[in-house]
Amino acid sequence: MWRLLAFGALALAWLPSVWAFSAAGHQAVGRLAESLVEGTRAGDEVRAILGATERLPQAGVWLDCARNVRPNQGFAYSATHLGEDRACGVYAEPGVALDDLVAYVRRNHDNCEYSGRREGCHRSYHFTNVPIQLGRYDPQSVGANPADIVQAIRAATTFLRDGTRREPFRFGEGAQGRREALRMLAHLVADLHQPLHVGSLYLSPQGRPTNPNRTAKFKGESDNFGGNLLRVGTTNLHSMWDGISDELRSENLSAEAGSVLASEGGPDAWPTQWASESIQVARTALRNLHIEPKGLGGWPVRLKEPEAYERQMREIQRSQVIKAGARLAELLQAIWPD
Repeated sequence: MWRLLAFGALALAWLPSVWAFSAAGHQAVGRLAESLVEGTRAGDEVRAILGATERLPQAGVWLDCARNVRPNQGFAYSATHLGEDRACGVYAEPGVALDDLVAYVRRNHDNCEYSGRREGCHRSYHFTNVPIQLGRYDPQSVGANPADIVQAIRAATTFLRDGTRREPFRFGEGAQGRREALRMLAHLVADLHQPLHVGSLYLSPQGRPTNPNRTAKFKGESDNFGGNLLRVGTTNLHSMWDGISDELRSENLSAEAGSVLASEGGPDAWPTQWASESIQVARTALRNLHIEPKGLGGWPVRLKEPEAYERQMREIQRSQVIKAGARLAELLQAIWPD
């Protein structure tokens, strides 16, 4: 939730509202990862960075809270609905935590090319829009971007590992920068496992799939931005996939996380591997849809078998939350090995 150069005004109206995997999903991922690193050096480092009053489940929502800092309102904090206020908690209250959030947005607001303009860059960290036809993450593809989720995870990992900064990502100094990088990882590893934050279906105005890597036709207007412009009744497909059950927040998922296979290679390669896997999952998410010609608010969509689709979606969501928690723990232990 990066081929951002041609997004346009309509896309900008949709993207800021995205809360991948919902607060419940991010908290579930953080809680699972926290349990898996308990008693390790990584667990000790996480506690030292976040301090006594913040834990990974809370840190996992921080990057979405940054969306509520409004540059066009003097960088004031303004949540769009009550759920965001509750999830953001202390980050939204006047004081040091809110000051840190605003400082992060100021540094990461105009440091890259986003939607054809140098503003809102930190919003682009949450996603990439690689065509599902490609079947894998490719940084040179339409939909990828130097400030996308894959590159953001790499940048945060590198910064936590040895303090090296990767452009265009701007972390603060000292302890503040380490908190920002850890919060980013806690959030973005979860986002990367929401399939519609990675794979996108590009469509002609008539609703037919098109591959923007092979043709320039419709390229500027064919992206539905990870399902944000696929209208399903009064909502959209992306929001459906974001909606994680609150039950996952309290469920013990550690045993199932133990069956998640270790990632191959080193941590710099993992975000690409995980993104490529999510693109394959996105193919499933974008099947069994009847897509109508594009209208003012996007492409109207009808689920061919609604009950079967929703059942499969819930199963995939649960599996992806488990993978995200296991892989966040794996990444933290790679940064701080015992």
